[in-house]
Amino acid sequence: MENTDSILSDIQNSEIEASYFQRLLASLIDFAVEIFIVFLVYITIPKEIILRLIGSTAYTSYFLIFFILFLYRFICIIIFQKTIGMMLFRLKYLNGNLEPLSIKQKLIAVFIPRTQSIKYYKIN
Repeated sequence: MENTDSILSDIQNSEIEASYFQRLLASLIDFAVEIFIVFLVYITIPKEIILRLIGSTAYTSYFLIFFILFLYRFICIIIFQKTIGMMLFRLKYLNGNLEPLSIKQKLIAVFIPRTQSIKYYKIN
């Protein structure tokens, strides 16, 4: 071992937390994709089916929209481990130990995108 070497030289943190600007842009792209999916559903599905799904209460339409948004995030995070906005800005979720998320943490990330133990990191 040379004098210039350090005991800590073997430990390198290759994961860099994503900046606020990158997270914001990824969230905006995800929001645009979600709005597009909602409009696509309302355009492609016949109005009679939508009216039967919604029923007579206004709350059912909100439930349907939130279900579509939840389904988008659920499919993207569970299957691909990232959303479309995260793919475009080369971001990924890692837990507090800088490891890929477990199934439980993925389910938490569907509802709460950023917590103390789940954060966005840049892909190198």
